[in-house]
Amino acid sequence: MKKREHKEINFHNKEFTDRTRDKISSYYSITRISTKFYIDYLEQICGNKNLLELGCGPGYRSFQLSGFGANVTSVDISDVAITQAKLIAEENNSKKNTFKVMDVEELNFKNGSFDIVCGISILHHLNLERVFVSIVKVLKTGGKAVFLEPFGHNPFINLYRKLTPKLRTEDEHPLHIKDIDIAKKYFSSVQLHYFHIFTFFAIPFRKFNFFNSLLKILYEFDTLLFKIFPFLKKN
Repeated sequence: MKKREHKEINFHNKEFTDRTRDKISSYYSITRISTKFYIDYLEQICGNKNLLELGCGPGYRSFQLSGFGANVTSVDISDVAITQAKLIAEENNSKKNTFKVMDVEELNFKNGSFDIVCGISILHHLNLERVFVSIVKVLKTGGKAVFLEPFGHNPFINLYRKLTPKLRTEDEHPLHIKDIDIAKKYFSSVQLHYFHIFTFFAIPFRKFNFFNSLLKILYEFDTLLFKIFPFLKKN
């Protein structure tokens, strides 16, 4: 096992044992807009499809996706997370969810097994060349890869990451334009949607009743900003 993978396993096993993310989940409340975009898109395309979720954690999204009618196989490098996910699946008698401990850079499935491969905040942990090769191998012809990732050109994301170093491993690397160029080597079409510049300013107000309204206003402002100043997507 490579040193980086060993560190990732230890970090995420501890994270899912201590439920570290749950303690600071309110800080991620602004991401509900981008997460909804991701989930809504998958809901439109995943019915009765074979879907592979990378970096599934305890499986919260996995069960949501199977609820849309997909046959969901979910993998994570953390055996602790997969154990938790299997327990939830057993408790809910879930028939459309399968969970496996697996290194996503070396997916152990037959070629062309899946219509969709997806994940949230997983690619930036990985060697992109290796994981893209692995994804392409298991995707069917015409299949889709759908991911929601932090973008390294966003100054507010970078500031937040600097303020919370214990929430991640030292090998993580938010995606940059050069990483998008790598994706274009492996996929015939790469489409991007951008979120969260001024929405970060809503974080201090997350406990107030007007938080949702403020978040919506800032999201609309972000959307307008990206249209007027497209260079913001790269800077």
